[in-house]
Amino acid sequence: MTIRQAFFGNKSTGLWTVAILLMWFALIFGKDARLYYDEHILPKPWITATVEIMDVGFDKPLILYKAEARVPVSGRWNAWIETFHNGVPVRGCRGSGRGDYAPNDLPPKPWKWVDFFERDCDVPDEPYQICLRYPVSTGSGAFGVFGPYCFRAD
Repeated sequence: MTIRQAFFGNKSTGLWTVAILLMWFALIFGKDARLYYDEHILPKPWITATVEIMDVGFDKPLILYKAEARVPVSGRWNAWIETFHNGVPVRGCRGSGRGDYAPNDLPPKPWKWVDFFERDCDVPDEPYQICLRYPVSTGSGAFGVFGPYCFRAD
């Protein structure tokens, strides 16, 4: 009996052999294959954001915010206020935290100024923008940093 006959002797044996070999390869190389896919093939960015800074007549604006994930990711968010001095961006008040993100069709969520930054930041008198950056990982462990995404106050 040859190896071919032992593994692929008839149609039924051949199909079982192929199925077992595929499952064996998936168990051994599955995580590495997912990691490789996430790092090299999965379209980037994995996460983006949209922000609208809304003057609602109070002392601090309302922030309409949505993180948009292409795939499920977990990690940190970093937000900061940038003003401009002689055309050069200068970072001001900062906030950060942990987040889990997944694709969704939810509308943007309104945030109070203090809740968005998780601290009481002053609203700049001069032109400013709010910026966000996301250092995140996929379920396979692939890591990426996306942003900054900056949005000017009108």
